[in-house]
Amino acid sequence: MMFDDLRSSWQEANDKPLSFKEREQLVTKVCRRVERLSGSFVQRDVIETIAAVVVILAFLPLFSRPDIYVAKLGAAIIIGSAGFIIYKMHHTRTITKRPRLDAPLREFCEVEIERLDRQIALSRSVLSWYIAPLIIGVNLVYSGIAGFGAASRNYCIVTLLLAAAIYWWNQRAVTKSLLPVKNELTNLLDDMNQSN
Repeated sequence: MMFDDLRSSWQEANDKPLSFKEREQLVTKVCRRVERLSGSFVQRDVIETIAAVVVILAFLPLFSRPDIYVAKLGAAIIIGSAGFIIYKMHHTRTITKRPRLDAPLREFCEVEIERLDRQIALSRSVLSWYIAPLIIGVNLVYSGIAGFGAASRNYCIVTLLLAAAIYWWNQRAVTKSLLPVKNELTNLLDDMNQSN
């Protein structure tokens, strides 16, 4: 068997429509993965909300000190960002309503694909709405209190490395967790469209 023959036989094997049993198993597997992922979104949002409230409470006392204007500006950016993070994550998760329990499979797939697209966009844009404002804010707070010296430069380098790690982690979550589930839902939807 030549390499080209192998490719054509593989395509023929994968172009066959799924049997009823295989399709039901696939639907069950995909639905379970979607449910697990949805639960992880809720858990993530709860943890981020608690963390944001703690951050807001931690930085509020800086406003009582009269002599640290740069630190106050940083604290204002952090507090505003924390509030926006709570809103953005909750809004992204809830703007598209979950499909009804008795929804047809096609509707379920379409709604969940839309919900996943929003989560993917959220993670891909994390630098602009999450990382950058917080990094700017904490560096202004540190520099406003410690002064603009070598310690502030070192602190800035450390926070930028942390920002890079958070960004990488979010992009990895998109490719390893979100896109595979979206692709499974898309394939399931395509299979339904082909069988009609």
